[in-house]
Amino acid sequence: QGRALLSATIEKVESLGASISSQDAVSEVNGILENLGELLAQWDKRDAKIEHTMIEANKAVWEFRQLADSMRKAEEKGIGCESLSKKDRLKTKELEKKVELLTETNQQLREELSQAQSVSEVQEELRQEQSRCRQLQEEVEVLKGARESQQQEIEALRRESAAAKCSPSSGPKPLTKPGEFQILGRPMLGGMLRVADESGDPPVGVLQWSRKFLDGSCHQIAGACRTQYSPDPMDVGCVLTCSIGKGPDHAASTRAPVMLSPGLEDKVKSCLAEGTATFNIVIVQLNGEVQSRKGMYSIQVTSTGIEIFSASGKPKFQADYAADMQVCGARGGGDAASHGIYLCLQPNLALMLACENAQDRNICIMLIREFALRHGIALGGPKDDLSRRFDLTSRRP
Repeated sequence: QGRALLSATIEKVESLGASISSQDAVSEVNGILENLGELLAQWDKRDAKIEHTMIEANKAVWEFRQLADSMRKAEEKGIGCESLSKKDRLKTKELEKKVELLTETNQQLREELSQAQSVSEVQEELRQEQSRCRQLQEEVEVLKGARESQQQEIEALRRESAAAKCSPSSGPKPLTKPGEFQILGRPMLGGMLRVADESGDPPVGVLQWSRKFLDGSCHQIAGACRTQYSPDPMDVGCVLTCSIGKGPDHAASTRAPVMLSPGLEDKVKSCLAEGTATFNIVIVQLNGEVQSRKGMYSIQVTSTGIEIFSASGKPKFQADYAADMQVCGARGGGDAASHGIYLCLQPNLALMLACENAQDRNICIMLIREFALRHGIALGGPKDDLSRRFDLTSRRP
């Protein structure tokens, strides 16, 4: 508006100068016009400067706004980074805790691994201790049976003594004759029988053990020709006799038939129900040759056959049940006979095995015979009369 007013003033002065005839007035008016022109030029410069200043101000405002936006974004990023930093710290702490836990777990595993060998040794000692406990339990059962047998003998002697007192005319009968022999030991599976004279000394001469059945018939036990004999499961229900080789008058017999040891029948039936059983053994002889290195083996008896493994679990012998197979208790003398098994898997493969105890020996023999019988195969020892075998179900020979 000021510039427009200045322009209007100049126009009026020019029109006024045109109407003035005096030279002085015209000069004065021209001076005024020059001043007004200069003023108008200064005004234009000021307007241009103001416009430039406004442009610079707007530019500054725009830059300020850009800076403000940048600062705001930076602050937002800073807040986000701080949040991320907190999360990272939390994750780092969690990872440190996991590392500590893994370190503790690894340390525990190292300790467990270091103790594994000692634990294995303890387990082996426990297994051996259990085996010894079973042997002791079996011996206790045998002693109990022997005590019962002695009590029965004492009662019989008391009755004979009472009968002798009631009939004074008849003198007391001698229990044994000079030179007569007797069988010592209780007739039970797992026990050991021994033939001796009245002084307890073993007889001199050819010996032969035999089975005497309920009908009175006798059958010799091939290979049983020593002073000691451990009953075989096939002897159950039979009276065992031992002839001294000087005629029928020189023979001794057990006072009662051979019977099962306590609990043996239940264990055999349990193994039959499971269909398999494994026993630790030692191979004493192979085809009649004594084995100098008697390593540990295991024999697995199943419903289909027999397999023998080495200590490392590698199969060594295997055979299915067949008619030419033979199995019986060891018939030689010695205290180890109650643990021994004669096993002929094939005509050219005969083994003499030793079990950990007498109970394992008898269970193993009975399982082999019972499983084979399910296939219609009757098994026994050399020259055994298989038609007179012991039947576990009916418990009759």
